[in-house]
Amino acid sequence: KLTVVLEDSREYLDEVVLVGYGTQKKVNLTGAVATISTETITQSPVENVTQALQGLIPGLNIAQSSGLLDSNPMINIRGIGTIAEGSSAAPLVLIDGTEGNINTINPQDIESISVLKDASATAIYGVKAANGVIVVTTKKGQVSAPLVTYDATFNLATAPSYSQFDLMNSQERVQLSKDIYDARLEYPRVPIKESYEGALQKLLNKDISHSEFTSLVKKYETMNTDWFDALFRPVVSQNHSVSVNGGSERVRYYTSLSYNNSPGIALKSESERFTALSKVSYKINRIFDVDLKVEVGNQTNNGYSSVNPFTYAFNTSRAIPLYGDNGERYSYTKSGYNDLLTYNVLNELDETGRKNNTRRLGGLFNINAHLLKGLTYTGTVSYYLVDNRTTSWATDRSYEVGNIRGYDYGTYEKGDDAYKNSSLPFGGTLSESFTQSRSYTVRNTLNYIGNFAEKHYVNLFGGIEVRSDKYSGNSVLSYGWDPTYGQSISPVFTSKYMSLAENGMFSPKITEKITQIASYIGSASYSFDDRYILNANIRSDGANKFGSNPEYRWLPTWSVAGKWIASNEEFIKSLGFVDNLAFRASYGLQGNIHDDATPYLIVSMDKVNSVSGLRPGTIY
Repeated sequence: KLTVVLEDSREYLDEVVLVGYGTQKKVNLTGAVATISTETITQSPVENVTQALQGLIPGLNIAQSSGLLDSNPMINIRGIGTIAEGSSAAPLVLIDGTEGNINTINPQDIESISVLKDASATAIYGVKAANGVIVVTTKKGQVSAPLVTYDATFNLATAPSYSQFDLMNSQERVQLSKDIYDARLEYPRVPIKESYEGALQKLLNKDISHSEFTSLVKKYETMNTDWFDALFRPVVSQNHSVSVNGGSERVRYYTSLSYNNSPGIALKSESERFTALSKVSYKINRIFDVDLKVEVGNQTNNGYSSVNPFTYAFNTSRAIPLYGDNGERYSYTKSGYNDLLTYNVLNELDETGRKNNTRRLGGLFNINAHLLKGLTYTGTVSYYLVDNRTTSWATDRSYEVGNIRGYDYGTYEKGDDAYKNSSLPFGGTLSESFTQSRSYTVRNTLNYIGNFAEKHYVNLFGGIEVRSDKYSGNSVLSYGWDPTYGQSISPVFTSKYMSLAENGMFSPKITEKITQIASYIGSASYSFDDRYILNANIRSDGANKFGSNPEYRWLPTWSVAGKWIASNEEFIKSLGFVDNLAFRASYGLQGNIHDDATPYLIVSMDKVNSVSGLRPGTIY
């Protein structure tokens, strides 16, 4: 005889969500928080975490800012929450409690992601959380025998085509030009030669006969160059990840290695990423336990610099040929003003480029002390070092250099007036920049969780935090770059070059920026009988960017919120058809800290004056 008894499941109510610097039962949440798990993130083959988040969380908007593989997408939560631009308008991203870049993580290493949307959820993170918070938790070791997991994904990306866009073909483009001329309207720009208007201008100038004009127009009408086919390609990206997970009640570990190779659908673009993560948890005794995390990463991106393939394909007339009648690359004059300078997009992709390399090393150490029943102390120390090197180049055969030079490669030789009057008569350009950032965080917190008489639930949290970020870098632009035999810089000291040099165009630029923030954190939450919930958060940040005015230096961010879970009321339960009904309200004050803000004077130093020997400067 088999007897089966079904019991009510409280799994949903008891599910915990990572918010603030700890966790709360999902039923007790008063703020707007959305959470997705590792299963959701990895259910589709993606190359980075941002792609995995697209379309999964209401209110989270992600837009790619550039076709470059190393460009950071624009992310906002419930719209733009500040008038600032750039990184100051992006949400705060926390990875295991410390700030980081969400796309440096291997998607297979993620345990869960929580997105905090309103003031009630974000106030505890202070002035950096005005645009919302994305909290990422990576996997930890589990009590089990060693478990080795290998995951491989292959992703096919197809090239864009004209069928996806409402763009004119060659015949329609020529007809538009005819309509403009027939209506005697003014063309918005100087016509290029390879167009109806260019051929018409030749006819009106009596440079060609009417039959030659008709022949050219028919040629342009049937050209239909497929720029998307020429500049894009279908590609297969691959991601490989291997992890080892296991441990005992006392020691648990999780270690992973990953490799990602993602050729871009645009020609000359490719990304390669290596990551390694190791986490160890050790229970010293019944009071103390520690967590150690170490991670490294290396990412290299190759791309384009002077030409954006999508922009070019989208905006360029299809009446312009890519190849000439004999199969050679066809070059045309982009501007109607200079016949000495011609352009071919494939040549430009071959003769220009951009390479970016980012290396990341860091880790964190946590110590937890279970002092009394429900009372826990947590100390956290983290340190991260990030090196970034970017190189952009253009050879002397590129349009980019030709535009600086004033004419195509080989048009003039040494001794000609045009050669002497150019700022770049020989060689190409090389732009190099190197930046290094280091950051550390020290945080001490106390958390008390108590449950009294099975109806009263209390969660109290308080702590202090110190964070320091130092950013330093240098960059330089060089003319006369020659990669023929190794690499060398050999500028020609013409009068135009010397004029640019005297104005500091080729002088190295050094940047250094330090941000120091000290914070006090407090949070309190009370729940009665899983029906009535109150929550309050406060955080006060002091930073070297706020100045000395006490009115603003420690201006707190705070929030208060309440929630009524009506479905737990007996009179609602008696209705029989309501499973979950809750009402919540929150109010709070948020702030922001701009990356470029400073209370100090900004001084820009000029070159040494040749007469006085002094170095003048400008104070802003």
